[in-house]
Amino acid sequence: MDQKKTRDTVSALIVIFIISLVLNYLWESLHEAFFYQVFKCDAELYVMMILDAAFTDASFIVGMYLIVAIFWKDPLWILSMKRTQVCTAFIIGILIAIIIEYRGVLIFHEWSYSFSMPTIFGIGLTPLIQLSCTGLLSFWLTSRLLCKG
Repeated sequence: MDQKKTRDTVSALIVIFIISLVLNYLWESLHEAFFYQVFKCDAELYVMMILDAAFTDASFIVGMYLIVAIFWKDPLWILSMKRTQVCTAFIIGILIAIIIEYRGVLIFHEWSYSFSMPTIFGIGLTPLIQLSCTGLLSFWLTSRLLCKG
């Protein structure tokens, strides 16, 4: 890979991470308020807990991006996204979410949903689609930023 493509790939990964961190912080904050059992703690602990979850989600989204890049042998696939790449990223996000939610809710009981959370086989609907939605939006926004630059 030439130096410009390497630089562009690193830039894309950094931008994807930053955008997905912000999007997932917002998603997690809204989620916590509306769909999870009340978790009582001070504000600082709450912010750090949400930030930790958003950081983890952003890391998974970078991983999703890299998996698609490996499948298509194109580290800058977001510059000309194809439907199959979008579908692959969406499916990867769903699979990761299933594993996270199944382990966290049904096996280790690390968190639980409120009565208002719609579930599918015991897994919350909004957490199920979170990585896919915030990931694809991060990829799209990153592609727009890189095409302008």
